[in-house]
Amino acid sequence: MKIYNYSPETGEFIGSETADPDPLQENEWLIPAFATSAEPPALTNHQAAVFGDGEWAIVPDYRGVEYWLSDRSYHTIDQLGFEPPEDALFEQPPEPVQQRRLEAKTTIDQMAGRARLRFVSAGQLIEEEYREAEKAVQEWRTAGSPTAQVPEEISAWIDAANMTAEEAATDIEQTAVAWKQVLTQIRTIRLTGKAAIDNAADDADFMAIAQPYIDQLDAMGPSSS
Repeated sequence: MKIYNYSPETGEFIGSETADPDPLQENEWLIPAFATSAEPPALTNHQAAVFGDGEWAIVPDYRGVEYWLSDRSYHTIDQLGFEPPEDALFEQPPEPVQQRRLEAKTTIDQMAGRARLRFVSAGQLIEEEYREAEKAVQEWRTAGSPTAQVPEEISAWIDAANMTAEEAATDIEQTAVAWKQVLTQIRTIRLTGKAAIDNAADDADFMAIAQPYIDQLDAMGPSSS
């Protein structure tokens, strides 16, 4: 006689075998625990036969099925008896257009920030120091560049670089000009890239549009200025 085994945990059908005859009773068969002589029903896709209360029942079996909801949340079914909801999506939905635009523009902004930092971290064109030094030089120039009243910002550079007051002031002015040129170049790339993303169609690959501007910013450094 054929018997049908089911899982002791879930009750689902797990296979069949031939029962052993009962050695004590003629024409009787030994049916072990978690087995039955009742044949399980035929199944279609995503169905399982589960034995309980002396009979088989057909239950949904979507175990392993992955799906997303409209909020882009990810879910996996790992138990018998559960079905994907009616609004389930079986491919990850794309991010909203505005979010994709924002991410691409934010990436450009971040790369622009990194480009600026490369000049600072290399010890060149240190922004705040040169702003203060430039301001001091401008005030010193306005006062007629008096040799008896050299600002501290200029004096520090005189001592560090063994320059005259005029040489130090000129060097500070030239460095400030170079820093402003760098800032202008970075700003131009950043704004041009973000405008290209804003002007692209909704179905465009915004990161692909941003990439040339990201590459330009990534290539910038003291040696390239």
